[in-house]
Amino acid sequence: MINTTDFLDALRTFEAVEKKEYLPNHFKRQAKIYLLIEIDRIKNQIENVDLDDELEVIEGTNETLKNL
Repeated sequence: MINTTDFLDALRTFEAVEKKEYLPNHFKRQAKIYLLIEIDRIKNQIENVDLDDELEVIEGTNETLKNL
């Protein structure tokens, strides 16, 4: 299962900080870095998903349903 909670938190933080005109730029850069790190983590989670196992489960379920 892919955990998107940290990514969504980083995205909300970035969006909130980006809209604030009075914040120093280093806060905006930190929010951007935080978001990019979370994007990289979620990308790695997506790449590491093993679809073969899930396809076997789906195929097994389909065969079971056919046999009912």
